[in-house]
Amino acid sequence: MKVAGAMTEAGKSLDEIADYAEKLNGRCATLGVSLYPCSLPNRPPMFELEQGKMEVGLGIHGEPGKSREDLRPARGIIPLMMDTIIGSQAVTNHQNHPLILLLNNLGSVSQIEMGILRGEIVNYIMDLKQEVSLFYQGTFMSSLDGKGISITAMRADDQVIKYLEFATDAEAWPRAFPGSAFNSFEQRLPDRVEDEKQMIERKGATLRKEEADLVKKCVQSACHALIEKRDFLNDLDGAAGDGDCGQTMAHAAKCILEANESLHWQNPASLLSQLAAIFQETVGGTGGAIYALLLEAASGSFEESAHPENWSHGLEIGLKAITEYGRAQPGDRTMVDTLHAVVDYMKRGSSFTNSQTIKEIGEIAKKAAESTATMKASAGRASYTAEAVQTKPDAGAMAASIWIGAICQKINGQISK
Repeated sequence: MKVAGAMTEAGKSLDEIADYAEKLNGRCATLGVSLYPCSLPNRPPMFELEQGKMEVGLGIHGEPGKSREDLRPARGIIPLMMDTIIGSQAVTNHQNHPLILLLNNLGSVSQIEMGILRGEIVNYIMDLKQEVSLFYQGTFMSSLDGKGISITAMRADDQVIKYLEFATDAEAWPRAFPGSAFNSFEQRLPDRVEDEKQMIERKGATLRKEEADLVKKCVQSACHALIEKRDFLNDLDGAAGDGDCGQTMAHAAKCILEANESLHWQNPASLLSQLAAIFQETVGGTGGAIYALLLEAASGSFEESAHPENWSHGLEIGLKAITEYGRAQPGDRTMVDTLHAVVDYMKRGSSFTNSQTIKEIGEIAKKAAESTATMKASAGRASYTAEAVQTKPDAGAMAASIWIGAICQKINGQISK
């Protein structure tokens, strides 16, 4: 339709437009997927779709599709669709031409979901090493309650690109992402890999095998504790924040667990830098930046030795970094309150091989976090809320106490052996 309109504006005859439109139609392939049946106004859904299923190949007006599949995440849906589209005769017959792709919102898919789906299409095309000229995303053809998408692929030539980019006043026609966006994304990957390599090769003190095994168990225990407390932290954060602290920390924990084989457990400096990178790359918002800062600063404590005192010193310089750059201070109702109480206790010089000392560190962390319930927030997201809703402990402070407590429990379990 866009090409035909542009040809009309360019003064082409009706026969020329019809012939070229028919030619293009033969070079197009479209497939739709929906998670929910659409409907007509004042009418029930056009078909029934059982829970946990998705309709593959449904019509643009909600007609039932060619199959029903188990519900999949975006990374599973896109390959299913693209394999069919790219393998269709219309697309394979013109493999010497680059692709034009169109991602259509059937009506009820959120913008964040559309962005995720676009990202998965980019990944698919990069893996396939296909050349793309233009990529369109928007709501082009929709139905009421249409919780789904369609993808169209067309083989391009200079003429069709000219007509697609022909200026129009149609409000719903978006600006295309150029094919160069795919290429520039691919070119950035080697730089990122090299940066990660340099991070991994960081020098510093090394741990004995049994020490490295304990560090690994402590980190994994902290991760499992955060995952287990996800809903608890979300509820706390929902009272005076945006309700995602538990989700954020659980996501970071899962990413750390997934990276288990690539983490340098015997080199604390490299390990903490790797954990900082995970928070920086995978955790959104201020929390990711704060933890990345904490961990990267702490890594500097292990350049020459890796004794228990180095871990205490690492936490201290990490706390100093986040108070300096994040501006939060003890008493501001943040994770700083938990960390400050623990650092203050550890600076007293108690033996870190004593089970009672380790137990008290966990208890102090929990007590400090719980005490934030009576504080007025002066930093963080909660500082923008009314004092009346600041009646529960700060979620960030509690999250810090949870991973500290889990580490203390694991250490004490090892000491008792």
